[in-house]
Amino acid sequence: MKTNYLIILLTSICLSSVFAQHNLNSYKYIIVEKQFHFQNDPGQYNLNNLVKFEFQKLGFEVIMQDQELPADLKSNYCLALNSEVIAKGVLRTKAKVILRNCDAEIVYTSEEGVTKEKDFSRTYGIAIRNAFLTMNHLNYDYIPNEKVKSVSANTEDVKMAEAKIEKLEAEIIELKKEEKVNKVVEPVEEPEKRKTDETTSKKESVKFLQANPISNGFQIVDESSEEIMILVHTALKDVFVVKDKNAIVFKKDGKWFYSKNNEEESKMLNLKF
Repeated sequence: MKTNYLIILLTSICLSSVFAQHNLNSYKYIIVEKQFHFQNDPGQYNLNNLVKFEFQKLGFEVIMQDQELPADLKSNYCLALNSEVIAKGVLRTKAKVILRNCDAEIVYTSEEGVTKEKDFSRTYGIAIRNAFLTMNHLNYDYIPNEKVKSVSANTEDVKMAEAKIEKLEAEIIELKKEEKVNKVVEPVEEPEKRKTDETTSKKESVKFLQANPISNGFQIVDESSEEIMILVHTALKDVFVVKDKNAIVFKKDGKWFYSKNNEEESKMLNLKF
């Protein structure tokens, strides 16, 4: 009976390994975050470059999050897996590596790497290396998968973003033309009305939003750290899809805008990355 259980366990492990390998072989790129959740600053202790190096050792083509995307990845973001490193612990530091596809679904999770190292500047690095040691069995070899190559989760969202941006550009050009042609003196507003407008304007500009890096995008929080929305990367630079909402956030002329698909006008955001 014990022999049968052992055979079943070994078979399960082998099948799991083969399935993971088959899944990962379908993806051409790995994208590494520029700042992990446990880092105070991007690249702290050189851990992000360490993760990049470890993935390269396994045979993956690796891109850092703030790096220019290759042409094929720009047209189909689903060719890449987004890596996420989870680390925690006090007496023992544990780390594991998670890979998600373009729909933020988990494709692979490593086993935990553990260390009792006390030196804070070394402990995360050791735990991460130990986590990668559990991935040595993957034998990664990229094999193009037509299902992945032909599907891009953000195709419609990207088209919507491009259309919105083109429309905004056209509106800005028209406004500039009107300003040059029609130099009309604006009527003097009543002091009370001007004061009210200024107060309203100040109130609207006070709301400050902060973008915190997460896997596959950013978590947007307000001044009280309350989550406002989740932004998901697209193939376009400075264009994000708002998770679970029919909307996008994009950058134009150094400013960030929020735009819903069913609304004509875009709303400016006081957003800091």
